Amino acid sequence: TELTARVLKLRHAHPVLRRRAFFSGRAQAPDGLRDLAWFTRDGREMTEGDWYAPAATLGLYLSGRDIPGRDARGEPVTDDSFLAVLHAGAEPVAFELPGAPWAAAY
Repeated sequence: TELTARVLKLRHAHPVLRRRAFFSGRAQAPDGLRDLAWFTRDGREMTEGDWYAPAATLGLYLSGRDIPGRDARGEPVTDDSFLAVLHAGAEPVAFELPGAPWAAAY
């Protein structure tokens, strides 16, 4: 289908979506930015308690910085960062975008 083709094209174009190593969830850079983070719909990073709260919406941040491995030229692999908003509710909801250090602009 057209959607499948678009998703495959997006994955092919972005190394962050086809990493060779699992995300660690730990800081990979001196500024404390992690390779993966989860957010509540009010834009704050999820706590352990949030995982047990009934919520139909969450955000998944994938950092395009510090991707493990090297490219064909031996250079560090970098890419755009992505925020995927996942919503399982029946009605639309607002989602507050996380601010710094996750993103300065969207």
